Amino acid sequence: MTLAATIPQVQQESVYIEIVADIEGKQDVLIRKIDAWEGEFAAIKATDEALQLSEQINRERKSI
Repeated sequence: MTLAATIPQVQQESVYIEIVADIEGKQDVLIRKIDAWEGEFAAIKATDEALQLSEQINRERKSI
């Protein structure tokens, strides 16, 4: 399983991050809005979002 979160270096009120989960060749993409005031915590939040997405995907695939 591969998880990646891309956080652009943009100076604006908010940015959108793209989280890509690649599990056994199947990709799932999640887009999340991060407010600028979150600053350095955006990376932590993106990692948390990626882990949550991974867990959700695993649960959904196990139920099929």
